[in-house]
Amino acid sequence: MDTFAAQKLIKTRCLLPLITLLLFTLGQPGSAGAEALMIPLHIQEGTNLIHLARDFCRQRSDWKTIAAVNRLSPPYLILAGSTLKVPLDLLKVEQLQTIIAKLHGRVLILDRLGKQSAAQEGDRLLPGQSLVTAEESYAQLVFPDHRHTRVEANSRLTLNYLIRLNDGSVKTEPTLHSGRLINTIEKPLQANDTHRTSTPIAVTGVRGTSYRIKAAPTASTIETLSGQVAVNAAGAQLTLKAGQGSRVRPGRPPETARPLPAPPASPQLQPLYRLLPAQIPAPNHPRAARLRLRLCWDEQGKATVRELFAQPGQTFFLDQLEDGSYSAFLTAIDREGFEGRASGPFPLRIRTIPAAPLIALPKDQTRSWEAQMTIQWLRGEQVDHFSYQLATDPDFKEIIEHNESREDAVTTPALAPASYYFRVQGVSADGFTTLFSPVVAFTIIPQPAMEAVTTKASEELTLQWSAMAPGCSYDLQISEDPSFKTLILERSRLATTSYTVEQHLLPGRYYVRLRGVLDEATRGPWTPAQTLTIEADPPGWEELLMAAVFFAIILL
Repeated sequence: MDTFAAQKLIKTRCLLPLITLLLFTLGQPGSAGAEALMIPLHIQEGTNLIHLARDFCRQRSDWKTIAAVNRLSPPYLILAGSTLKVPLDLLKVEQLQTIIAKLHGRVLILDRLGKQSAAQEGDRLLPGQSLVTAEESYAQLVFPDHRHTRVEANSRLTLNYLIRLNDGSVKTEPTLHSGRLINTIEKPLQANDTHRTSTPIAVTGVRGTSYRIKAAPTASTIETLSGQVAVNAAGAQLTLKAGQGSRVRPGRPPETARPLPAPPASPQLQPLYRLLPAQIPAPNHPRAARLRLRLCWDEQGKATVRELFAQPGQTFFLDQLEDGSYSAFLTAIDREGFEGRASGPFPLRIRTIPAAPLIALPKDQTRSWEAQMTIQWLRGEQVDHFSYQLATDPDFKEIIEHNESREDAVTTPALAPASYYFRVQGVSADGFTTLFSPVVAFTIIPQPAMEAVTTKASEELTLQWSAMAPGCSYDLQISEDPSFKTLILERSRLATTSYTVEQHLLPGRYYVRLRGVLDEATRGPWTPAQTLTIEADPPGWEELLMAAVFFAIILL
């Protein structure tokens, strides 16, 4: 058949333009090892095999190989809108590269021989190389013509080919061996452009869409988020519309399309998280068995940083995340493992540096006889100064002092005996304030009051004073001198607020002091010395009789 006749036959049998690109494999899908890589070519109106070989292949005679690969026989009819497979080594191509635009965590590049190297942002992934992401590690790949692939944690992907043909069309195919990825085609593909992804079980292809692929040994799961996706496996094809998913098991055709869970409601996020771990309530969802909260550096959701899981109505626990502004995306996963489109982005901000100060002194619930209390705390990094509050109630509704300090310690003014509460927060140079420190409570204990005592020598002497604090015992000293160098009585750990002096004291002036004792390590200061005056009793008849006898003896 001559060229003119072939063109005429194509024109008479042309089909409507292809809506969803049909992708094919040769042998086991995704296994490009020993077999030649096959590139799909879209057949346009007015094209025959000879033109195809002339425009795309190294030699015009390659049309015979194309016919054999596609099992065509004379008169070698090809239809407009259909697709033929062409061995890659026959084509005139420009080799392209994909760029690792973003990554987080431990990401490796493996060459064809299995040699590994740590991936860096800006690295190129070449055909034949593999990308491996570890736990809590992610990578964002950028292909030519506004195509993106987000490789999630615990995944392995191999770039089979990435080429540009003579007509300017770009064709690419990675294989997802295990794990999870999302393909996003931002710019509509041209007639001969292709972007397909294979797994060990199935092959998927798109013409302008966003979809998710999950590869596991027992099944591959495809979830269409927008546009349409063609899924090919076991000689059968299924087209998934937006909001539909399917699962493919080894050796079986794709399962019937099923609806994906709807995007969840917005999570209840705080404007700012100053402390980790943070607790984020998970919203309820009618179909979800669990929810996935994905945190990204960007609002487009391309630079994944962290993923968290929680059941609806439960709580996400967020820890080990550096300070910064994030975008949160929330997806629902049903009981069969199908995951829907994400809601978001939701802004989430974390600022834990500087951290809330830690109180060093005094110990909480300290009791002191001193009217002033010195409070010390630890200084964290990036702190410019501190703001502190002193109150008479634990809720800080009755604040008696609110001030700032550039030092990491402060001494209170003289305080009346009572209970007090103190807290402090750090302030950075840009005005950011930390959470308050834990509240430290302390009590100023009053000194025991004991008036000066004057009594007769013959009267029973009982000293009494006011209580200092619950559970407090007392030390008592009586001395002949105000410096208490000459003690005539000393008692320790008296359990009551009174003491009866059984020792007979001669008339004269004495000095008394007290101190409170909370425990062996906590003893208060001695009170100022107070005077005790013992007066001589008035003379009785015995003393008068003896005096008369004494004077009589003198007169004799």
